[in-house]
Amino acid sequence: MVTQFEDEEGDEIIRNYFQSKMQKPRKRSNGKFWVSDLGTCKRYMFYNTVIGRSEPSLESMKNFEWGNRVEDVWEQALIEKYNKRLVKNDLEAKIFEDGFQIWGYTDPVLLKPDGTIDTIWEVKGATNLWARRASPADSHRAQLHGYMKALDQSEGKIIYIHPTHFTTKTYEVEFDDEFWAHLLQRLGEAKDLISDKVLPKPEKDYSPKCKWCDYQDICEAEWFD
Repeated sequence: MVTQFEDEEGDEIIRNYFQSKMQKPRKRSNGKFWVSDLGTCKRYMFYNTVIGRSEPSLESMKNFEWGNRVEDVWEQALIEKYNKRLVKNDLEAKIFEDGFQIWGYTDPVLLKPDGTIDTIWEVKGATNLWARRASPADSHRAQLHGYMKALDQSEGKIIYIHPTHFTTKTYEVEFDDEFWAHLLQRLGEAKDLISDKVLPKPEKDYSPKCKWCDYQDICEAEWFD
């Protein structure tokens, strides 16, 4: 005897699994940002602070899980090559600068034998490594800059991993003071708009992340049409 599930039933089972893996975000105080906010649009920061989110979208949950899995593979690969005691994940990163509080947790970090940091890794899943041939995405550089700043490092690495082939593309990134100043300026602009309850304009430069955004139903950016 063969019993076939309806597609809707299977979808619901998977959705429930993803929901069990993610915590519901809460509203936060203005001026407090995640390191990941450094690579997001100001409108997203506005919504996340002013109204919060009731539930992550299915697309963002799938992307979150996908990212976690390639990160897990890279962490285990580093442990295999070096040593478990030299690979640390989820190091806390805190920055207090220009009236901002920025915090987050790293991807795997490789340590030297004396316990100091050798390499901060920012791990990203990517199905089209060829599209990454020239340079990493600015949003990923921004996130890595947050960790480099918090952990007082002058360079770090971004690795893109294909989620099924497990081929990779790696970039070494040097800390750029001008780029960091630009990121802080954007946070300042977002903070002012949030304080004034003025909705920021949607930012086309960040549109590749829109398909995973939890605010698509209220954002109404023209490229959603």
